[in-house]
Amino acid sequence: MKTSAAADRLASLLGLFEGADVTRTRRLIEVVRDRNPDDPVVVALVGPSGVGKSYLVNAWAGSNVAPSGALRPTTKEPLVVGTGSGERLRGFATATTETAPPSGVVLIDTPPWEHDHEAIDAVLDASDLAILVVSPSRYADATTAEAAQRITARGVTFVVAVNRLPDGAESIVAAVAKTGWDVPIVVPEESGAGPSIESLSAFLHETESRASEIATRRQAAAVPTLVEAVEGLAAGADDRRRAESELLEAARARLATVRIVASRVAAAGDRTWPAAAIQLAASVDAGVDAAIARFKEERREGGFATSRIDAAAAAVRTTDPGAFDTWQLELTVDAVDAIRPRLLRRFRRGPVSEEIWRLALDPDRRPSRRTRRALGVRLSFIRELARDGVDDVLGEAVAARAAEFCDALAGHTIETGDRLRDAAAAVAEAAGPGAEEWVGGGPDD
Repeated sequence: MKTSAAADRLASLLGLFEGADVTRTRRLIEVVRDRNPDDPVVVALVGPSGVGKSYLVNAWAGSNVAPSGALRPTTKEPLVVGTGSGERLRGFATATTETAPPSGVVLIDTPPWEHDHEAIDAVLDASDLAILVVSPSRYADATTAEAAQRITARGVTFVVAVNRLPDGAESIVAAVAKTGWDVPIVVPEESGAGPSIESLSAFLHETESRASEIATRRQAAAVPTLVEAVEGLAAGADDRRRAESELLEAARARLATVRIVASRVAAAGDRTWPAAAIQLAASVDAGVDAAIARFKEERREGGFATSRIDAAAAAVRTTDPGAFDTWQLELTVDAVDAIRPRLLRRFRRGPVSEEIWRLALDPDRRPSRRTRRALGVRLSFIRELARDGVDDVLGEAVAARAAEFCDALAGHTIETGDRLRDAAAAVAEAAGPGAEEWVGGGPDD
């Protein structure tokens, strides 16, 4: 359970990543986590074209579950035969069998090695063992050697099955063994009767009986591969975080240039206060939106930047017209306080304060006689104060809208590389000191 807890934490950190590397890392996590005792051993059949991998799968399953024939490649995608280990094998096609194949083992038929390396790599990542299938005509060619090297590099133990062996060709088995490969499976070719798969069945039966040991050794072998895969993601995450930080700083610099001055919204001075407040808010939104559009144009070199800008812009709310109510209230107080004391009773504060905010929004507006009489020589001072006040409140509204955009741009960021590395290290520690590669040889190794 200790390994599973660490694996769960690592898997949770991958939520904002995507791509083939993430899919591979998730498979390796499933291999490394604690196994259910009932989980079958997953065995991949790998080899070059024409060696009879699908023929062996069909003979073992007791029905034609995998297509076989003269066309190359006959098997075009991995095919799972058997049940169990669902999460590890998610995404692979599963065969429909007429008869239930032997339990305790899952076989995966694969395309020829030379036709689809990536698909076979994915199968190897999910497998506990591999059987390298060769034939008398292909055991010594470069493709077979390359496949063996790739299986080993993937941290998977493999054994060799010599298939379609004609009578009196034991020397071929000896030649294969000289390569250093374990050759526990020899499948004679019986004319008209199909393959004799006793040695394959015996090997798989022994594999099933040693499932716990094989699983433990495969887990240990998979840990370094998992750590290496996570390091690749972590390095990408570090690069992405640097790009995100640069994007955010550039956004802040661009939005800091937004200025909405009262002279740009002079028409609001001809409206009632609610309508004027709405126009002020719309002016703020237009200014910020224009800055975001310019910022997007500046950063159009990467789809990453463009998509984040669009997502952040969609997440922000429009400016609340109520944000200007405090300014209007302050104008009212200032205007009433400025009315000459001997005239205070004769003037209602509403019309005077309304005239003050109209004058603040429109520098060219001529004050009314009532306002001139009420404020006298203090009119110019109050008018300048109101003008400064509207510039301040517009600036605050721009800053609030810009901050909301930057917060949205910074949100939903991927994890840092160090967090991924720490999680992978925790998995390796939970797996114990035996977490090292186990390659070559078979179950008796």
